[in-house]
Amino acid sequence: MNIATVPPPLIYLASGLLGILTDELLPSAARFDDWIRISGIVLGIVSIGVLPPVLSRFRSARTPFDVRKTPSALVTSGPFRISRNPSYIGLTLLYIGIGVAANSVGMLALAVVPVAILTRWVIPLEEQRLSDEFGEAYATYRACVRRWI
Repeated sequence: MNIATVPPPLIYLASGLLGILTDELLPSAARFDDWIRISGIVLGIVSIGVLPPVLSRFRSARTPFDVRKTPSALVTSGPFRISRNPSYIGLTLLYIGIGVAANSVGMLALAVVPVAILTRWVIPLEEQRLSDEFGEAYATYRACVRRWI
């Protein structure tokens, strides 16, 4: 199996489960104050708000959201004006919010894992597909908009 073809939400889920398992196997005495845990809940809720505008842009452009499928349109409006990967920012913030709310030191310690996998394998494959499909239009967009933020 090629890690670059695994749906990104599953990468975050696997990392989160591994973090929870780590918490069980190596319990930590660290405990977040209630206000910090509430901040994690708020962060998680806010991060979920990123997804509807992203999905809406894909639907409007009639292009697949699934990164394993060939895109039919280059989406550059809405949240894509700020980041080439707003859905991954949302997933990362959701993951961190859940980790904080759940008081999971293991999840937080492993938060870098899905980001590293996306940055090293998934995003380059996506960017190659976009470059192949949209050529100069994608090159211009890529030069003007950051990968993350």
